[in-house]
Amino acid sequence: MKLKFWGTRGSVASGLTNSEFAAKIKNILSKASPDDIRDSESIDNFLQNLPYADRKTLGGNTSCVQASFEDLFLVFDAGSGLRLLGNDLMEKFGPVIPFTLHIFLSHFHWDHIQGFPFFNPAFIKGNTIKLYSALNKAHKLLSRQQDASYFPVKFEDFGADIEFINFTPDAPFEVENIEIRVLQLSHPGTSTGFRASDGSTTLVYMSDTELVTLKSEQTEKYKEFVQDADAVIVDAQYDFEESHQKKHWGHSSPFLFMDVLKGTGVKRVFLFHHDPGHTDKEIYRMHARARKYKEYNYPDESFDVMIAIEGDEFSF
Repeated sequence: MKLKFWGTRGSVASGLTNSEFAAKIKNILSKASPDDIRDSESIDNFLQNLPYADRKTLGGNTSCVQASFEDLFLVFDAGSGLRLLGNDLMEKFGPVIPFTLHIFLSHFHWDHIQGFPFFNPAFIKGNTIKLYSALNKAHKLLSRQQDASYFPVKFEDFGADIEFINFTPDAPFEVENIEIRVLQLSHPGTSTGFRASDGSTTLVYMSDTELVTLKSEQTEKYKEFVQDADAVIVDAQYDFEESHQKKHWGHSSPFLFMDVLKGTGVKRVFLFHHDPGHTDKEIYRMHARARKYKEYNYPDESFDVMIAIEGDEFSF
């Protein structure tokens, strides 16, 4: 399985400001010696050896994650990052090689669907896009954002064959020999978590869920859902304080997820759905604190706490 993050922000797209960008450049230049910048090759080497917090930005696009099982493309959520994925697919396949894409929609808050009107493969006749949702009114909800009052192109103007597939939470199903399990999450208006497995590797996507108000029986369901997964993508929008201050807003913190994941045998945890009000620096700092929290409270747990960064790719 290959995993790629196309959008990692939550709520609204939020890139670096000019002042944040300038501060990042200044910080990088302060670490460079004359030898580090003498030519293009030395500059590349210098940048590659910087800590990832220095050489990367988290990105500004909202939720969109791609999981590839051989030639099968699974996409989780259609936030603004879906536009970048669409551009990448067009480069690979062009307008003449048809392909099928499976998109799983956790829910219909705008940051999880706003990329679809800008998804170029949807305009290409011959492509097939299958949209999976727990709601039987998914077509109505998704197409509403392309009403003439909001967007100049109607949903009906897409050229691809777009199919809506309704599923029932807690009822597993298969997509081309990939087992998909779903779980209803605690979030205003509801949200769905997904577990995809080909029998050898397993990915769990659990964005947009609140843990601070979770009851014990729900927590046990969460723990069972992630059991032994190779990678778990979790809602880490808030720091610990915010998760209590913003009860019922539907989001969590990495510290609360460390408590849920203990004893589940997961291998990697990706902190995801970064708050648009948090700077890259603040999110990197929260990531470092989350790792320390896990090491201090659960030293026997071996899972790695990682951070979801737009453009990053992993193979499992």
